[in-house]
Parts: sequence; C-alpha cells; structure tokens
Amino acid sequence: MNRWILLCDLDAFFASVEILDRPELRGRPVIVGGLGPRGVVATCSYEARAMGVRSAMPMVKARELCPQGVFLPPRPQRYRELSRKVFDIFHRFAQNVEPCSIDEAYLEVVGDGPSIAGAIQEAVGEATGLSLSIGGGPNKLLAKVASQLAKPGGIICIPEGKGAEVLAPLPVDILPGVGPKREALLKGQGFSTVGDLQQAGLERIQALLGERAGRDLFEKAWGKGPDHLASPGLPRSISAEETFPADIPYRDVPSELQKLSQKLSARLQTYGLVAYTLTLKIRFPPFQTSADRSPPRGACGMKRPSSPWPEISLPSISREDGIPGGCASWACASAGWSGKGREGSSSPSSDRSEELPEDSWRGTGGRERRPPSRRAPSRPGGLSIP
Repeated sequence: MNRWILLCDLDAFFASVEILDRPELRGRPVIVGGLGPRGVVATCSYEARAMGVRSAMPMVKARELCPQGVFLPPRPQRYRELSRKVFDIFHRFAQNVEPCSIDEAYLEVVGDGPSIAGAIQEAVGEATGLSLSIGGGPNKLLAKVASQLAKPGGIICIPEGKGAEVLAPLPVDILPGVGPKREALLKGQGFSTVGDLQQAGLERIQALLGERAGRDLFEKAWGKGPDHLASPGLPRSISAEETFPADIPYRDVPSELQKLSQKLSARLQTYGLVAYTLTLKIRFPPFQTSADRSPPRGACGMKRPSSPWPEISLPSISREDGIPGGCASWACASAGWSGKGREGSSSPSSDRSEELPEDSWRGTGGRERRPPSRRAPSRPGGLSIP
C-alpha cells in the first residue's frame, strides 16, 4: 500500500511534559488536573493508571485511589509550546494534517508507512523528548485502533485488506463509539469481541441498535471508515462553558445563560457564522451530566431524570439571528427546585481522548473549543453552551 493514514498520539501528554521538565518524577504516579474540590483529572502517567486513575475522573476519587501520587496543576502555555513543535514536525512529513487535539493528529502520507512513522517518532523524540505512539492504516478507523494497540511509544500499521482480521479478536470497546453503556448492551447480547459482531450479520445488529447505528457499527467491525482527512477550515462547533467553585442558586441560571450566550455569539461573529443547533449541558454532583440539543430553528426542553430539575427551554435559532443573547430568551420553569447543580451547554464529541480538554479540568473558567480562548473570571455557579 502506497498511501497511508497515520494517527500520531503523544503518550500521556500533560504528565509526560511534567516529567520531562522534572526528571525526578520519572517512575512515579503523576496526575495532572484541577486541584480544587471540583477538579478533574486531565491526564496521568501510566504508573497512576496502574492504580486505576483515569482522565475525566474527579480529583477526589484519584486521591483515594492513588494517595502516593504527585498531583500537579496543568500548565497550558508549556503544553501549547511543545505541541507546536510536534505539529511542525508533522507538517514536515505530511502535507495533509488533521488535528484532533493538542496532542493528537491524523497525517496522510505516501510511501512506506511504517518507515515514515518511525522517522516521525524519532524526530519528535529528538526535538522534544516526548513519547509518541503511531497507528497506521488505509483509513482513519484502522489508524485509530492501531494507535491504541501501539501505546505506549510503539508503531503498528495495519495493511490494506487486513483490517477485519486484526479487529476480530479485539474487545468491542476498541471501536470508536462503543462506550460503557453500549459495551454493556452488546455484551449482554453475547457480543464480546469485534469478531462476534462480524459473524452476527447486519440485520441482527440493526435490530439491537437501530438501522443507522447498527450499520455504522457493523461497518466499523469490518474495518471500514473514512479514508480522507478533513480539509482545514472553519470549526464545526463552538462552545462556551463555565464551571463554578460552588453550586449556584436556580435564580442565577438565566443570567448565567445570558452571559454564556453573549460569549458564544461573539465567537460565532468572529468566524462570520450562525448556529444550526444549540446544545445545553447540565452537570450535577457527583459529576452526573445531562444534555439536550435543540432541533434546527426549533426549541426543546431538558429535565434531569428522577429529580425535581425543572425544564429549561432552549431558544429557537434562526439563520438571521444566530444565538440569542438575552435573558428573556431562556424560559426557565423554576417551581420547586433547590438549585443544586452546575449548568452548561456544549457540543458533544464522538472521539475518546487520552487528554481531557482544558475547559473540563479547570474547576473554574470559560470554555472555547477551537478559537484562542480568553479566560473568564470565576463566578459562583456553573454553565456552558456550543
């Protein structure tokens, strides 16, 4: 195969940077994230993972699992500095680079894929001292799976025509889009490996998951996926989020939503865009998240299951008006709710990442997915919007 898609993924990036700058931490469980009472783990070293610590885990839980760990606050500026060096190397080897996050990107290369991957890995190590895992294949799905199998610090390339064979013995959750709930559903029906899905046939999987989701999963099981990278361009989603150090009273929700709406409108105007849909995300203690999305040009409500959480109606969006910024646009039915929770709205993400996005681990501060962010001052309460 002459054309390859490579997924290059820096191993435990934030933690690796901290160890790089402080060599005495090598071999110790290093955990990076928000250190406040509502902080979460951004990433951790493999020594910490062996103790059960994972990205997106509440920091309180991480301290229980790994009391001997070294807990450090993130240093975004340093991470961006090293990320730029790594991406400069990516562009030296590939004309087409599709960033996934600060520490991960797809590259399209022509030639001997494994040899090119080795050269990239060596160049990154020499320039930064960081460990890089690389997966290769004829499409993005197989490159992603191969990169997971290659961790940490390895290179695995799946030749064209070998995808189904490589996938067959692997657990079903190796496939993108199979999270804990879907994994439990599949295993409950006897699907433990990707090979089980291959043998089941399309109709049986569609009967379980629905026509569209079933077809998507069945095709993934056979190693089919996008074989071209996304062209550089405008962001597909823009978000604004606020996580507060303490629960806000319900009466503050409309005004906080207004502030986030205004922030989001400004970001859309920067790109000359209007929104097609709007998602509202609410996070309750202990880190339980509910989300709902408005239909195009429509409105919808969201309620937390089995709780007195009142309905918040998402405002309709017009192609002319974009995101409404006024407090009156948010219809909040406040009867009988105590106001315990943190609100937000953001675009959902389909890819699992080893590093948690910056907006998620801080414990306070605003969120912006693609544009350069300006950190908002912390306020009591919590909210977000895409």
